[in-house]
Amino acid sequence: MTESRKDIEGERLQGQLKQTPAEQRAEVSRDVETLMDWVRSELSHRAGQAARDPENWDHVSRLVQVRQTLKDIVQPLLVWRYGWSGVEASRFIEDHLEEMRSR
Repeated sequence: MTESRKDIEGERLQGQLKQTPAEQRAEVSRDVETLMDWVRSELSHRAGQAARDPENWDHVSRLVQVRQTLKDIVQPLLVWRYGWSGVEASRFIEDHLEEMRSR
């Protein structure tokens, strides 16, 4: 008999409750690394598509969405690390990106 999604989620949650904070942090860190690798892979795939269709603005609009999502991820990390406000973190990100583009 196949397990239902609810059963699978329940088992996963029970496993997490048995983990120490260090074990769960290590697991989540691996998940984050896997997701970042996945983003890199998808960006590489999209770059190939864009190269074959350089006049398509859809590639740009999708990258703008990804950029904003990544900025939304980095911003609270900076707030957490430096104690900045969200506005300060957002400005720092924009300044840093501008500096990196000018190199």
